Order: sequence, then C-alpha cells, then structure tokens
Amino acid sequence: MTPGSPGHEVRPGFPIASVGLLVSPHKERALPCAQRLAADLRDRGVAVRVGPELAAAIEGSDVGDHAFVHGADLLIVAGGDGTILGAARRAAPVGTPILGVYVSGFGFLTETDSDQLPHVLDDVIAGRFTIDERTMVQVHGPGGNGITALNDVVIRRERAPGMIDCDISVGGTLVGRYRGDGVLVSTPTGSTCYSLAASGPVLSPWLNALVIVPVCVFTLNIRPLVIADDEDIAVQVQYKGIESPGVSYSADGLPGVELRPGDVIHVSRAAHPARFVRLETGTFYTRLRQRLRWGAEI
Repeated sequence: MTPGSPGHEVRPGFPIASVGLLVSPHKERALPCAQRLAADLRDRGVAVRVGPELAAAIEGSDVGDHAFVHGADLLIVAGGDGTILGAARRAAPVGTPILGVYVSGFGFLTETDSDQLPHVLDDVIAGRFTIDERTMVQVHGPGGNGITALNDVVIRRERAPGMIDCDISVGGTLVGRYRGDGVLVSTPTGSTCYSLAASGPVLSPWLNALVIVPVCVFTLNIRPLVIADDEDIAVQVQYKGIESPGVSYSADGLPGVELRPGDVIHVSRAAHPARFVRLETGTFYTRLRQRLRWGAEI
C-alpha cells in the first residue's frame, strides 16, 4: 500500500485550531451533544464553525454554507451513518478529516460515543489520532453529472415489470449479463451495508478494491466479483417498459435517477478519499464483532 492511497493511516501531527460541527436533524441527542461540544471547544480556545442551520442553536460560532467544512481543521459529525455519508461527500474534496460521534441507532461509521467525547477531546485537539483514508467512487449517468459516494452505487428495478438485464464491463471488457432485480457496486466501507444484505463479502476497509454484487440474480453462475479499485466499471441497462421506466440508479441512498433501456452508468474511483479520525479505541474487526455481532451465537 503506497502512502496516501485509500486505507493508509496518516498521522496529522498538528493541533486542531478550528472545528466544523454537523448534526443529524433527526437524532434527538445530536443537537444537545453539539451544543456541549461547542462550549467545550471554545473553553479550549478552538474556533467553532457551523452551517446556517445550526447558527441559532450554537451561538458564537462562525457561520457559512461551506466555511464550516472548508475552513476547519476537523469536522465533527454527531449523528447516524447517513449524516456521515453526506459529510464525506462535502469534506473529501478539501481533505477535511471527519470524527463521527455516536448518538443513537446503528452508527457503524462513528468512532466514539457522545458520552465518551469529553474524555477524548484533549487528544483530538492535540492531534493525537490517526486518519484512515477510505475509497470513494464517482458515478456518471446518462446526463453526465457526477455523484460521489462512500458506500455504494445501486442500479435497481423499482416499478419495472419483470427482471432487468445489466451488462457489466470492467476496464472496457465485458464481464457478463446480470439478470435480476439489479446490481450494486460497493466500496470496502459500503461492504457492511446494502452489499452485505445482498450476500456480498465484507471487505477490509484498507483494501484498494471494489465489489460488484448482483441483486436477486436469476442464475446460479453469477456471484459477487471483487476487482481493483482503479478499474472502471460500466453498467448498461436493458428492460421492457419504455413508457414507464421504473428503473433507477442511486448513490449512498440519495434519491434515484431514472434510467431508460440502453442507458449506461459509469463507476470509477473518486479522485479524493474520505478521511476518518481513528482514536485507537478499537479496530474495524472489533467494530464488526460488536456492532454486527459477527460470529456471535444467535
């Protein structure tokens, strides 16, 4: 693994002077957590930056649509995995690392609990942590507009009658036709999400790889396929029902974009990885065992 590649642990080696805050609006504990955190940060001489939606709730903070990410040394996200996925799309292009704080729900991407945050805050501010760089993917649909995703890109049948055919090419070479309800392309980070539910393998987050997973495929000779993450993937969709498409693609659970027969979706590794703070409080495999109950008796 080369330095700077996704998965490489980078030690920042500098103290944190400014922190951006982002919270999940649907988590009851998220806003109180952010308010306490903002006070603790200011007491330590750290500038606090927020977006306009938090301006009224967190007084004395710098406010701006982008400054709370672009102008911060660190982005702390209090919320669930969905909020962290959105934060990764905003922070990756400028290299801002993310510290996920668990407040409720699943929280597989979070690093510390809101109750533990005060105890690790001094280490965080002093820069005593590592940074995990995680592969993200870029997807381009028929319109040409690119969407970045940390977890996965999903092409699926929603209202279309019958099955759909997805012709998969990797690096310009046809792999085969996947006939079923759809197909997804997952990063290692996303391999514990929809990909796992569709019987895909769990990938170590430090692998430079992607996995192509069929969804309810109507054949026995197609299985999930792990490829290098520097290979470009093309998916051409064919199905019946031109007047009522009912087939779409989406990235990281964002609203879907409808596809018509013959449309092609291109997926490739994004230019910038997501960067996550790790506090040496456990490994990926510990989190896998504890939060997914991996290998535990049922």
